[in-house]
Amino acid sequence: MSVAKQTGRLLTALGAALLATCGVARADVVLDGEAMITVSAGADLCHDPAIAVGPNGAVAAWSAFIDGRNRIQIAARIRNEWTPPRFALDSGTADCREPIVAIDSNGSPALVWIEAETDSHVLKFSPVVSREDPQTVYSSGQGMIETPSLGFDGQGRPLVAWTEGNGASYSVALSRFDSDSNTWTKIPLTMRPEAYDILPTVFGGPQPTVHWYALDGQAFQMKSALIEERGWRSQSVGELDALPANRLPILYQTAPGLSPGAIWVEPQDDGELLLTYDPRRAEGDRVRGLPSQPAARQLEPDAVDGRTEPAYAWREETPQGSDLLVQSGPERLRVSGLEHVAQPRLAAGPNGELHLLFISDQIEGGTGQVYWTLLR
Repeated sequence: MSVAKQTGRLLTALGAALLATCGVARADVVLDGEAMITVSAGADLCHDPAIAVGPNGAVAAWSAFIDGRNRIQIAARIRNEWTPPRFALDSGTADCREPIVAIDSNGSPALVWIEAETDSHVLKFSPVVSREDPQTVYSSGQGMIETPSLGFDGQGRPLVAWTEGNGASYSVALSRFDSDSNTWTKIPLTMRPEAYDILPTVFGGPQPTVHWYALDGQAFQMKSALIEERGWRSQSVGELDALPANRLPILYQTAPGLSPGAIWVEPQDDGELLLTYDPRRAEGDRVRGLPSQPAARQLEPDAVDGRTEPAYAWREETPQGSDLLVQSGPERLRVSGLEHVAQPRLAAGPNGELHLLFISDQIEGGTGQVYWTLLR
């Protein structure tokens, strides 16, 4: 069966199957009157959370350390309830990490992740509702695979980009699924000798693009490729050239035809400042700062395009502890009362509501449980 047909199954099929046999996650703590759900009930050593929201609901995934190795867990929010997490099918021995979820134009979710064995790294893909074995997007042999990104082109075909390298040099590649031949085709985007090209981000749609960073001398430059039916071509990144590439901004998709938005950390004498770039603002007003507490460190920022404006999330670390903050327009929410909150991930729903996924109750090594809340 082709990927297009597999991903055409409704997200509700997953929810119906899981809700029929298990209860739902319980409310654990409260944030400004909104119930905050512990999505990863039963697993205390979680990291690398990811979330996507579509017309049929939300899907979350993360890596959980269980039985001596990391495995990928998935949960879905159907009819306002989270299903209990289930495991993604894997090799049975690999260390699984860096899950990424995305939802196509039909509302069908898919998942990619990395499986690391002793002598190889393998990039896997699976529709979330599928119980078939996941597909191998790419196997690196002796090399490393890092920072995968997932999107869909105008025909609903999945596009997966990643960084691969050997510790001394890195390149960026893309793979696209061909439903006719039922195979994945790798498209190298960078092939410079001794290159250091990293952190690709796929932006899907009728004219899909991939953005990444390339080290040129002592600083990074942003690069972009327009993905076409028979390959790709380089394209200008426009005003993104002016962003501080040495800070490696986090990019997010805005309106069709516009440059991505961005958020990054700028060191200050008395702390750190978060700066944002929104291509829809008037020229000269597209870069703004998000006010922060004096002497605070701003860490792990994330951003998403909401219904009318972008929203931002980040971890703020102060001498008193660390909280998560979310800002959309003039409104700012603070997630406090949990210890060691980290790794915030934002997603916007079809009606403009914001979903926040994050890790809390961390132990040494940066792991904990996965929490979720609906912000509006």
